[in-house]
Amino acid sequence: MKVRHVSTADVVRMASHISRIPVDDLTSKCRKRKFARVRFAIFYVVRELYPSRSFPMIAAQCGGWDHSSIIHGINRAAELCETDENFKTLVSSLREMVIGLPKVVDRSAPIRPTAETLAKLPKKREHEDSGFKDQRLRHRGSMLLIDAIRQARAAA
Repeated sequence: MKVRHVSTADVVRMASHISRIPVDDLTSKCRKRKFARVRFAIFYVVRELYPSRSFPMIAAQCGGWDHSSIIHGINRAAELCETDENFKTLVSSLREMVIGLPKVVDRSAPIRPTAETLAKLPKKREHEDSGFKDQRLRHRGSMLLIDAIRQARAAA
């Protein structure tokens, strides 16, 4: 499989759109589990698709982490892929999004996943809707992504 060049910053942006976590939080030093797991998925996918990128290079582009943090994150992601279905879905969605990007990436526009990628996202439970309205207003372009997810789930 031939993978075209996508910057690590683009992968961070894609993970931000998939997980609905702002890029600033993903590149911050915050160690909350919800941020760390998405970071681990980013490290894992970047290293898997682009093995020539060094750990310090990935670290510098993902918020200035130490290279040993990247190694730990990749190892932890491999463990989580075996035990956690939600994490495995996140990694596969991110991988498909990176591979399925159009040849020209418009960095000013929000990234929109394909319907196939959206269909593979885990279904949202009813109790998870609390506070969602305020959260989605914080993200530029998230309304379009939310509508695309709803349409893809309705079509499935």
